[in-house]
Amino acid sequence: MVKIRFFVRIFALMGLYNLLLPLKLDWLPVYSCDSELRIGQRVEVNFSGRDYTAVVIRKSEETPERGYRVLEVGTVETGLADISERELKLWKFISEYYLCTLGEVYMAAYPKYKVKSEKSRNSKSDAVAPKTPARSCGKPVLYRAASRTDYYRENISRCLADGYSALVLVPEVEFALNLKRELGEEFEAVVYDNALTAAKKRKLAEKLRTGEKPMVVIGARSALFLPFGRLGLVIVDEEQESSYKQPEPAPRYNGRDVACVLASIHGAQLVLGTFTPSLESLYNCKIGKYSLVDGGSETDCTVEVVDINAERRKHGMVGDFSRKLLSRIRKTDGQVSIIRSYSTEQSVCEFLEKEFPEKDPQILTAQAAKKMAGRSALMAVLNADSLFDSQDFRSDEKALQLVRSLSLHSDVLVVQCTLPAHPVYSAISDISFEDKLLTERKQFRMPPFTRIVDIKDRKTGMLVDRKILKRDASLSEQKSRLQMQYGALYIIDVDPL
Repeated sequence: MVKIRFFVRIFALMGLYNLLLPLKLDWLPVYSCDSELRIGQRVEVNFSGRDYTAVVIRKSEETPERGYRVLEVGTVETGLADISERELKLWKFISEYYLCTLGEVYMAAYPKYKVKSEKSRNSKSDAVAPKTPARSCGKPVLYRAASRTDYYRENISRCLADGYSALVLVPEVEFALNLKRELGEEFEAVVYDNALTAAKKRKLAEKLRTGEKPMVVIGARSALFLPFGRLGLVIVDEEQESSYKQPEPAPRYNGRDVACVLASIHGAQLVLGTFTPSLESLYNCKIGKYSLVDGGSETDCTVEVVDINAERRKHGMVGDFSRKLLSRIRKTDGQVSIIRSYSTEQSVCEFLEKEFPEKDPQILTAQAAKKMAGRSALMAVLNADSLFDSQDFRSDEKALQLVRSLSLHSDVLVVQCTLPAHPVYSAISDISFEDKLLTERKQFRMPPFTRIVDIKDRKTGMLVDRKILKRDASLSEQKSRLQMQYGALYIIDVDPL
């Protein structure tokens, strides 16, 4: 009895802590330390013969059984800044919502190269980040407009004037560079991408952590994991873009949705900007969760739909081009852009060189066309049928978003297709069409009225099962049951695209 009491007293004096390691573990290892550790403090430990930088999650309430060997923390004074309470809160949300381990989120937020860069710095003065008050902002805003730069600039100016930093999230890096140019020199915006050296990323993180100087950061979804100390504004541009979804590896999160949680944690103003909103965001406006601000959702583009089957019947097709489109190209003086769809770039290029040797048209994929910064006098989709996927319930929504996006970049948009009566084409200038799509989604119990979870084979990535979950208070419990059922043998993808 005396030995057992002595054993327990020794551990009580040393202190036991649950630590987070950058590993796929569904449990938090317990380590002992003879000095007091802070929540969020980073320490060096050994696990299964390898060294790791771990994060202190909490003081362990468990008393080890007799004979249980508790490893000790190796190095306490690492010189690394603490992980803030807000960072940990975001990580826990991602882990719980997207059914992955906390260690996988930690690896995404602080990959090895990032930790290595932090260790290489000389200063240790910012090891503990100061606690700053969160802002208290209003309801999230869905800003629907063809041109959004001025609206962003106004919100950013107010945020910086109040002494807070702003995060502008974009679906891909190409959008970041374009947006920085559009914002101009008024703000000292930093594009957070791979072009930044490890040292510059480290310095940026240190400045954001201390909040000593308000900054504007433009970046893709990885920028969500920056250690913001004073965050006052989160803008998600092109919020409908599927590129916000992380497909592989875990955590398989949606950057737009995580940005909403990040803004909530910091009390920051959230702005979702787009010309073609997602049905999820429009639904949130309808139920009063978001405010919808229409900043001008019309375009001056002339849209012409060409029936490929009708043209073939009257011999009006020359290869992939209708004679109507060829006539349009011939009469156009400015830039001509062709969305090649099923056709190969080489075949389209050879045909146009032969027909119009004096012109220099752009030949693009649909995805590349969305990233265009300029404008074309004429843009044409050779076969718009390629925009639809009968296996994807989001097909009409995605096709409408794409075609509307193309209309922003052209004076005239010619759409060649075999189903000219498809409602998507008439809805290019009809913003009420989304109401009809929402009605269909509700009728067939699809998102945003429900939640989807895909179960995939871990080796092949093939879909094994798809679960439709109720969107109510039981959602977390429903997902937890799936996690217990499928475990580590399968990939569990929450809200797949």
